[in-house]
Amino acid sequence: MVKKDVKKQGINNIEFNKEGNFIIASLNPKIYPLEVIYSAVYVFLDKAYVIIDGDPDNEIFVQLKAKNSKEDMEKLGMEFNNELVNYAVYVVQAIRNQPLRKAVIERALLTNTSGNEYCTDCGCKLEYCKDCDVTYCPSCSLDHENETAHEMKEEDYIVDDPLNIAKPWTPPKEAGDEKPKNKKK
Repeated sequence: MVKKDVKKQGINNIEFNKEGNFIIASLNPKIYPLEVIYSAVYVFLDKAYVIIDGDPDNEIFVQLKAKNSKEDMEKLGMEFNNELVNYAVYVVQAIRNQPLRKAVIERALLTNTSGNEYCTDCGCKLEYCKDCDVTYCPSCSLDHENETAHEMKEEDYIVDDPLNIAKPWTPPKEAGDEKPKNKKK
C-alpha cells in the first residue's frame, strides 16, 4: 500500500486561518447529518462564534471564530471533529436502542399504576364484570355485553393435559356413599 499525503487527497476537512483567527470545516452531510452538526456546534458556543452555511444535500461549511484571541485554532478544529464523531455515534446508538427504551418506558408506566387497572398486552383500562366476577380488557377479551359470553360451555373447560396434572387428587367416592363424611368432631 502506498502512503498518501492526506492534505493532497482532500481528507483533511479543516482549513485554518491564523490571521483571521478562525477555521472552516467542510462536512459531508451523508456522513454527518445536520442534527449531528448542530449538536457538535452547540458544544462550541461558549468558545467560538459559529456560522453554518452550504447545501445540506452536498456539502456543509461550519466556520468557528474564537472568542478568545489566544485560543489554539488547530486544537479547536480537532476538538470539533471529535465532537462530530461523538454525536454521530450517539445518534446511531439512540436509533439502535429506541425499541428497548420504548419497551422500558411502557413497562414502567404500566407498573406504576395502582393495582391492575390496565391490560399488560394492549394498555387499555380494564373493566369489571359483576356477572362473571372478573376483570377483563374490553379490546382483548370477549364481548361482555353479549349474554353468550357469560355462559361457559363444556369445551371451554377442556384442557390438553398430557401429564395428567388436571386429574383430581382426591380418591373417587365408593358406591353407596352419597354424603361426604363430616370430619368435624
